[in-house]
Amino acid sequence: MNNTASSGPYVGRSQARIEGPLKVTGQARYVAEHVSDLYPDLHQAVVVGATIASGRVALIDTAAAEAMPGVVKVYTHLNAPKLTPVPIFPLGPAGEGRPPLQDDRVDYGGQAVALVVARTPEEAQAAADAIKVTYDATPAHTTWELLSGEVQGAPLPPPLAARFDLNRGDVGVALKSAAIVIETTADTPGHSQSAMELAATIAAPDGAGGLIVHDSTQWILGCRNMLSRQLGLPLDHIRVVAPFVGGGFGSKCFTWPHAVMAAFAALDLKVPVRLVLSRAQMHLSTGCRPAAHQTITLGAALDGRLTAVRQHAISQTSIGDIFVRAVGEVSEVLYALPNLETRNTVLRVNTTTPTNMRAPGESYGSFALETAMDMLAEKAGIDPVELRLRNLPEKHPENGAPFSTNALKQCLEEGAEAFGWAKRPFAPGLMKDGKELVGWGMAAACYGAYRSQAAVRATAFHDGTVEVASATHEIGSGTTTLMAQVAADVLGIDITRIRVTLGDTDLPAAPVHGASRNAGTIGPAVEVAALALKAELDALGADWAAALATSDRDSLTVTRRAGPPELDDKAFATLASGINTIRMPTTETAAMYAYAAHFCEVRIRPDLGRLRVTRMLSRCDIGRVLNPMQARSQILGGLVFGLGMALSEQIVPDFGTGRVLSAGITEYWLPGMPMMPEFDIGFVGPPDYVSNELGAKGAGEIGTVGSAAAIANAVWHATGRRFQQLPITVDKLLSAPPSRKE
Repeated sequence: MNNTASSGPYVGRSQARIEGPLKVTGQARYVAEHVSDLYPDLHQAVVVGATIASGRVALIDTAAAEAMPGVVKVYTHLNAPKLTPVPIFPLGPAGEGRPPLQDDRVDYGGQAVALVVARTPEEAQAAADAIKVTYDATPAHTTWELLSGEVQGAPLPPPLAARFDLNRGDVGVALKSAAIVIETTADTPGHSQSAMELAATIAAPDGAGGLIVHDSTQWILGCRNMLSRQLGLPLDHIRVVAPFVGGGFGSKCFTWPHAVMAAFAALDLKVPVRLVLSRAQMHLSTGCRPAAHQTITLGAALDGRLTAVRQHAISQTSIGDIFVRAVGEVSEVLYALPNLETRNTVLRVNTTTPTNMRAPGESYGSFALETAMDMLAEKAGIDPVELRLRNLPEKHPENGAPFSTNALKQCLEEGAEAFGWAKRPFAPGLMKDGKELVGWGMAAACYGAYRSQAAVRATAFHDGTVEVASATHEIGSGTTTLMAQVAADVLGIDITRIRVTLGDTDLPAAPVHGASRNAGTIGPAVEVAALALKAELDALGADWAAALATSDRDSLTVTRRAGPPELDDKAFATLASGINTIRMPTTETAAMYAYAAHFCEVRIRPDLGRLRVTRMLSRCDIGRVLNPMQARSQILGGLVFGLGMALSEQIVPDFGTGRVLSAGITEYWLPGMPMMPEFDIGFVGPPDYVSNELGAKGAGEIGTVGSAAAIANAVWHATGRRFQQLPITVDKLLSAPPSRKE
C-alpha cells in the first residue's frame, strides 16, 4: 500500500479547481482564441462540406471564390497536397483514416470538398458560400437498415473479432436447459459528443520547416503522430499545444480532417492558419457514438441466478473505416456467468466515422443488459436489487482473477437504503401522485480501471514555488488540480506554491486523456517525480529556496515515470511517439473495475405525454476518492449523459438522402436545466492500490454506464410498458395508453 500522498492536507479532500479563476475571468486561452496575441498575420480557413451523403464531385467551380477580396487560396481534390492514410483507433491516432481532399468521392454529408483560406473569417466564409459544386449522387446507406430487422452486420476482421468477441462455456446448451429465458432487443441511435468548445486548429510555420499546432485535442502526442504521418514531416518537426480544452467526451481523442487541412495550408502558404468548425460541422465530421441494434438473451434458474447470456450487436461504422466498441464489456464481468457469447458486427453507413464517446460500448451495451435484467426480475418475481445481489461474482468470471476491489454489493445495498427502495411495490403502475404515474428503477454498472504510463517533470525554483509538468490535458475533468494536490502533499508545501504546466508535446510524455485513466495514470507519475524532487531538496536543507537562490542555479529539476508493471520501456516509447498503449482492466493477476448502482424516480402525465426524471441516486465504488468535489462532478456529468441518452438525444438522419437533420444544438436536443432531477451521489468501497499507487479508479464514465437503463426501468415501473428503443420521447409515450393497474 502506498500512503505517500495520504498524509498531506490536499489529496482525499475537496479542493476547488486551481485553474478556475483563469477560466471564469477569460484568461484561460482556448485554441480559437489565439488570434493577434501570437500570430498577427493569422489567416482564416473555412471548410466547404458536401451536400450529398454518397456519390462523387462531378464539377467544382471555384473561380468566383478565388476572385473575391481577401481570398488567398482555395483547395479542392484537384490541387490539395498528397497525404498518407493513417489507421484509426485502436491501431492509430486518426479519427478518419481517409485523408481529406484526395479524390472526388463523397462518403457522407458534410465531408470536406473544399477549403478556403482568406485574410478574415468573413472573407473566407463569403468565398466558401460562392463555391459551386455539382454532384453525381448515389443511393446512401443509412441507419434505417439497423431498424429494419432484416439487415445482417458484417463480421469483424479477425484481429478485431479476437479482441471484441467473447465465448465462455456453451450458451446454446445452457439456454435450452434454462428455467427462465428472456429474449429482447435494444435500439440506440447515434449520439453527438457536443463538447462546449468547437473543434479548432491553428497551424503556424515554425521558421525551420516545421509546424507549431494549437489543436483542441485530448491527445497532443497522437495529434503530432497523425500530422507527421499524413504530412510526411518528422515528429520532431511538429509541436502540438493544447493547455486548455473545452470538453471532448471522446470526440477529441483522435485527430480529424480539419486539423490536417489547417496544417497543410500553413505549410503550403507559409502563414499561420486558423480553422474553426461550426457547431453543425462538428456534428457531421468529428465522430459520434454509433447507432446500434442489439439482441440479448438471458437464461436463468428459477431463483434468478444467471446461467447464460447471448448478446449480439450490429453497430454503425462508416463507408471507409471500421470503428467498433464491444457491447459485451459489461456483460463479461458484472455478474457471475458461466456461459457468455457476445458478437459485434458492423453496418457500413454514409456518415462520419464513429468514435469513442463517454463509456463507448459500455453505455449502450449496459442498456441492453440492465433492461433485460429488469425483465428477468419481473418474470422470476424477484426484486431487481435482490436479483443483482444473487448474481454478484466472487472473482472475474472469465479468467478467475481476483478483483482488486469490488464494492458493488455495498453500492446496491447502500443505494437501495438511501433511495427508500423497500417502499417500492413490485408490480408496475401502482405508484401515483395526483395525475402523475410514479416509477422507480435501477441498474448496476461497471467500468474498467484502465491505466497507461506517464512521465512528469518537477522543478523547484528559488522563489519557493514548484512546477509539475506533463504532456497531459485539462479537458475540464480537473487534471490540473489533481496534479497540484499530489505534488503539494508529497512536498509538504501550500498548494498555492504549485504551478501546473500541461498540454504541450515538448513536455514529458502522457497518454490520450480518455478511458477514465487520467487520475490513476498521471497522479502516480506526479507522486514519484515529487518524491524524487523532495529528496534533492531535503539535501539542500529546510530552506531549500534560499539555498537555491545563493547557489549557481536558480532551479532544480527531476523527471520521473510511472506506470503499471505490464508496460515496459518499449511501450513507453510507443506511447511517447503517439500510439495508444494501455493496461487493460483484466490481467492474469487481477481484475480492476469501478462499480456503481444507479436508482431513479420518474413521474409521468399520461394525458400530456410528459415524462420527468425527478430523482437520480448513485452509489459508486471508484476506489480512493482523490477530490470529492471533482469526483461528484464527474459522476453527475455521467448521469446527465445517461439522462440525455434515455430521454432526448439522437442523431436524426434523413433516411431518403442519408444527410443528418440534427446537425447543431438547436436540432440535437441536449438535456438542459429544466430536465435536471435531484441528484444524490455518494462513494463507497476501499482504495484500490492494485490499480495504481494512489488507490483511485476512474470516475469519468461510470456515471454513464447503466443510468439510461435505470431510467427506462423506472418508466416500465410507472407504466407497465417496456421501451427498448431510445430515446423515450413524447410520441412513444402517447403511442398507446399506459397501464392503468391499481
